[in-house]
Amino acid sequence: MRTPTLPQAVAATLLHLQAVAATLLHLVATTLVAATATAATAGAADRVHLVIPAGPGGGLDGTAREVGRVLVELGLVDHVSLENVSGGGGGRAMAYFLENAGRFDAPLLVNSTPLVVRSLQGLFPYSFRDLTPVAALVADYGVCQLAQRNTIAPRASGHCPEG
Repeated sequence: MRTPTLPQAVAATLLHLQAVAATLLHLVATTLVAATATAATAGAADRVHLVIPAGPGGGLDGTAREVGRVLVELGLVDHVSLENVSGGGGGRAMAYFLENAGRFDAPLLVNSTPLVVRSLQGLFPYSFRDLTPVAALVADYGVCQLAQRNTIAPRASGHCPEG
């Protein structure tokens, strides 16, 4: 059996990751809808307020708006409000969310990997540990690039090679 070249291995890994991500997204979306339906049935919230730690027009904004649209379209909530709070690598949004959560019936913070990383680095006073995860709707892919002349083979574990 021939050992695949690095570009072939990367392409195969990305295809595998896409398949895994699609399966996980379906599972998570189903879980989110079920959890929201249970809360709505129990009369917990007719309104959901989404805090977005980025400016309008980006990926987090688009994700939040689509989640809100689907929740209303499925009749799980009557109204969704959205609020963009950019700055501080997500720290401003996290602080705003935690300090103002009592003002909203059902507040949700759209989170991102950089927000968790900055929290771990202690760059702002709040932590991701101050939040309760509800669902993961987006996955960040990790890709390693090596110079074409590099002779290091990718690890079977899928992690980036050292060196």
